[in-house]
Amino acid sequence: MNEEKLKRINQISEEISKIECFIEREFRTPVLMSILGIEKKKKKLLFRANGYGIYNNFDYKVPQELTGEVLRVIRDYREKLIDELEKLWGS
Repeated sequence: MNEEKLKRINQISEEISKIECFIEREFRTPVLMSILGIEKKKKKLLFRANGYGIYNNFDYKVPQELTGEVLRVIRDYREKLIDELEKLWGS
């Protein structure tokens, strides 16, 4: 295994970890809160376009109807990364 493959494996592993933390926060924490009887406020997913020059940051609150679709795309991307990681380890 060469150094380039190891770098790519580390990048993929780091990205997978970030995605898993995000999914954990979005899905499992609300379930635990409901089990404990803690009321959860509905929150929206937020996309932010960073400002530059004379432009300010622009925030877009994703409607509740689209939040599930966005999270599905993120989960699919995670699965794709896991497949790529397994291929790199196998080769």
